[in-house]
Amino acid sequence: MQRAAKAFADARDETLCAEHVLLALLDQGNIEVRTAMRQSGINPRLARCEAAAALGIPGNLSVLPMPALPAFGTCGRRPLPLSEISPEATRVLQYRLSAIDVDQFRRPWQVRAMLRMESRAVQRILNSFALGADQYFSVVP
Repeated sequence: MQRAAKAFADARDETLCAEHVLLALLDQGNIEVRTAMRQSGINPRLARCEAAAALGIPGNLSVLPMPALPAFGTCGRRPLPLSEISPEATRVLQYRLSAIDVDQFRRPWQVRAMLRMESRAVQRILNSFALGADQYFSVVP
């Protein structure tokens, strides 16, 4: 949303201001934003028209395009819940995790080596399932 507001302001050679952010907030279609505004006695449609008028553009300006969000699990976005990860990939990873005997490692270097090998194995497994970026980065740190 913030990137959309900034891109909109930049495209118009303007400094980012509250009206740009308000337009982006309303255009993202977030039901929580619209509900909060209505509960505060603010009509979202009128607020959008007034924000557009303050910027000197028509109130019927088309919806601002929202840039694609970064994948879940990256850039501060929380990973997807396990229930939204491919069940087949989850099953393979859970089996692999259950097969690791943690008690066999006595030295720190053994743990580090195992973690490196498992990290690569997890990446290979996930690549074999052709997961989308949201699912992949929710599993791979």
